[in-house]
Amino acid sequence: NMVVCGLTELSPLELLKKCQQIENRLGRVRDEHWGSRTIDIDILAYGEECIDAEILKIPHPEMEKRSFVLVPLLELSPEWVHPKTGISIRKLWEERLQTNDEELPQPLNWKSQSN
Repeated sequence: NMVVCGLTELSPLELLKKCQQIENRLGRVRDEHWGSRTIDIDILAYGEECIDAEILKIPHPEMEKRSFVLVPLLELSPEWVHPKTGISIRKLWEERLQTNDEELPQPLNWKSQSN
């Protein structure tokens, strides 16, 4: 899993459409809601916007429950604040560590390497 951050002139719905086009080109088949898939691109957040449309929910409603989302997001932007909860990703991760009994992934300790 990975998290990326970027800038776009696309609206959230235009971005969703573009992500779905990419998924389709890469062979994504939407036949089972929680089934396996070749690729899954989610929009976790879009600035400070909160969207509750049938086809798009921003921030992603499950993000703070998913370690596989929180860990890479923590590595990318630990001080980012969830627009609905007002809690930073760092704090959400700390709370998850204290309240969850599953084996959780640990953030990587990235070191820059220069040649």
